[in-house]
Amino acid sequence: MSFLCVGAFAGAVTLDEAKEMYLQGDFAGALPVFQEALASKPKDASLNHWVGVCLMQEGRDDEAVPHLKIADTKGIAEAPRYLAEIAFRKYDFEEAENYIAKYEKALKKSRKTMPEGAQAMIDRID
Repeated sequence: MSFLCVGAFAGAVTLDEAKEMYLQGDFAGALPVFQEALASKPKDASLNHWVGVCLMQEGRDDEAVPHLKIADTKGIAEAPRYLAEIAFRKYDFEEAENYIAKYEKALKKSRKTMPEGAQAMIDRID
């Protein structure tokens, strides 16, 4: 009986492991772990951000937006970048421009430089 319990837990992915999967681009693998954690903390900014990005990367933009908006309103600096990308894909260039401007402002405030991918989006919006 104890072997069954150990076997069940050995296959479980921890939140830290899911974060590593996320950083390595395994969004499909990380998503269920983040969703499970979010179920117990639905207002957590970071979890909403991670779920939103994973959904977006899996082509599920409409599902991603509410999570990214929560992350944005709770101060996750990267959230507007992803919201801008989704708006751009929906041809809502004005909204994309507003979100990317908000992202630029957050980067300047934290003295970070614009990532190459985000700069490319700005160029496409223009």
